[in-house]
Amino acid sequence: MFITLKVKSNPGKNNISGNNYILAYHHVERRILPTIARVLPDTFYWQLQYLETQGLYPCTLSNLVENIFPCRNSSQQTVALTFDDGFQCFYDYVYPYLEEMNFSATIFVITEYVGKRNSWDVNFGFKNIKHLDWQQIKELAARGYEIGSHTHRHYNLTQLDEKVLKFELDYSRKLIEDKIGKKVDFISYPFGRFNSKVLRSAKECGYQGGVTLNPFGVISKEDLFQLPRLGVYLWDTKLNFKSKFNKNLGGRIEKAKLQAINFFAMGTIIVNNFR
Repeated sequence: MFITLKVKSNPGKNNISGNNYILAYHHVERRILPTIARVLPDTFYWQLQYLETQGLYPCTLSNLVENIFPCRNSSQQTVALTFDDGFQCFYDYVYPYLEEMNFSATIFVITEYVGKRNSWDVNFGFKNIKHLDWQQIKELAARGYEIGSHTHRHYNLTQLDEKVLKFELDYSRKLIEDKIGKKVDFISYPFGRFNSKVLRSAKECGYQGGVTLNPFGVISKEDLFQLPRLGVYLWDTKLNFKSKFNKNLGGRIEKAKLQAINFFAMGTIIVNNFR
């Protein structure tokens, strides 16, 4: 699914180095949740405004990868907004903000949990959180938002045998395509975990690319199955958020911090193995 979007002019000075970025969000929510993967709605709105002032136009992953923009010069800077898990809060908070600013995004949904609560996750006694339902997903797809797969049951793909792995990848893709009537090109690997077997299976199942939680690496058409993303979290100050796009020492420190967060996500996998 490709859409051509209006690129707004940038009246300010561009202080961001590089051309392409992919941000990874999970929750944009006012409620207190047992996770650091949450951003307050007001903070998210400020982040959108900041990206706009820096000449970065938030778009879908397909827009970024295919470089489908009205302005195609080398100085054009793009940022794909991606949202893992497909939580209800996207519809409640993110959707209105993106519509207001004429931006777009890619949402990765877990097909087994569409319209259900996140019983797959560790909640530490908190109430489970609701996911988007199919009606909402179809509405978003019709409005130009890209829907990707986050597999069928959010398993750690590296621990699965070949048969279950292919089911998780293939069934979720086909189910989404059947529901929204559009092609699903991208997979977001649960917990950011993948290996050579996962990459091979994703290609065999018809995906065009996949996103990780690795903040390092280069966005390149030469390898679309290990696309790096910059995670956004509750503790990100305005300075932290700005640092994600810089290649100076502050930017390298920020990426190292994101890499550490990705490593400790193993905790959820370990707990789930004992449930």
